Amino acid sequence: MRTVHYVVGWPADQFPSGIVTATDAVTGALREAGCDASILAMNGQARADERHIAFVSDARPEPFLAKFSRRVKTRLSPFAASLDNPADAIARRLVELQREKPFDVVEMEESFGWSAIVARSVPAPVVTRLHGPYFLTGAAATGGVFSALEEERIRREGAAIAASPLITAPSRFVLDAVREHYGLALDGAVVIPNPSRAPEEKWVWRQDAADPNEILFVGRFDRIKGADMLLRAFAALAAERPALKLTFAGPSDKPINLDGRSLTRQEFLAETMPPEIAARIDFRGVVARGELGDLRA
Repeated sequence: MRTVHYVVGWPADQFPSGIVTATDAVTGALREAGCDASILAMNGQARADERHIAFVSDARPEPFLAKFSRRVKTRLSPFAASLDNPADAIARRLVELQREKPFDVVEMEESFGWSAIVARSVPAPVVTRLHGPYFLTGAAATGGVFSALEEERIRREGAAIAASPLITAPSRFVLDAVREHYGLALDGAVVIPNPSRAPEEKWVWRQDAADPNEILFVGRFDRIKGADMLLRAFAALAAERPALKLTFAGPSDKPINLDGRSLTRQEFLAETMPPEIAARIDFRGVVARGELGDLRA
């Protein structure tokens, strides 16, 4: 069996995305089980030893009429084109890959409703994976105040989910929330938890080697990953434990939205803790997988 899994970027350790991480784990397990599992990525670059990676940007030049039609659409309806054009590019590349080496199924996230556009062009079943519909993740990130573009994204994701013959979700909570929000039965949908690679033995946490005054957080500086709660909790604990320190492994260069306000990391820290406690936080930015294992051990 041959499967193709779409992700926004590759390699996994250079794109801080839970979707990319989960897809890396599942495709690796599928290949170990004898399945020919490939990755199609929008951005990035394959390593020299990777033979199962393709990129949307490697598609052949678009035919003149198709390119002309897309440009007209972009001019007449830039709003819709901004959502449709990436999906069209994904579909074109998948059609090429199908001709080169036929595959049996495509798996891709529900984001922007792209799976519905892809399904209309690709001669293979498209599984829509509910990694996090925007009505859920967007509300967590913004507090539920959506722009017109975000409202259209939510609508399109619902339409794509309704049209998809195959739906999987990482948890029962996500699946039930989608059913309730969009009023869909989704009788054939199944819950398949996100996989995780077992760490190497040297990276397994050991109580006898752990420092009780060291906390490691892996995630983005946003409300979806709970960074706001983490930092508030650290501030409270650090006030009682002078030796307590926090290592923050993940991107923190973008602002966080709280109560309708957009705060940079520095602004958030200034509001939630005194400078002497903020100084005990080591913001590492994006950390490579090997280095992350060393931090965890």
